[in-house]
Amino acid sequence: MSVIILDVDGTLLEYDHYTAYQFGDPMPGVREFLKEMKAQGHTIRLQTTRCDIERDDLLRHLEHYDLARFIDDVQCGGKLCGEVYIDDRAVRFAGDWNGVMLDMVKLLREKGKA
Repeated sequence: MSVIILDVDGTLLEYDHYTAYQFGDPMPGVREFLKEMKAQGHTIRLQTTRCDIERDDLLRHLEHYDLARFIDDVQCGGKLCGEVYIDDRAVRFAGDWNGVMLDMVKLLREKGKA
């Protein structure tokens, strides 16, 4: 299947402002989304601008909410920080994981991957 790359702050987890080693609660619907994507055989990776030294704390936080079991890899610090990201493979997250799933399936079908 496909590799799905998710942002952490404001996408996977609620986010108001950056504070080192502090993470928000899971966004509504994210657990169901992750569970469904893994059931379909997708690989799920997280990419965040957070420092690599926060990686273990992030994983513990995800374990606390029983989300870590859905995550195949976490990359910290490798993502450029910006206000706008433009990508031909992007699905915009607007707070609705059901909408993301529908948009993702449509994109994968267009690319012949679904």
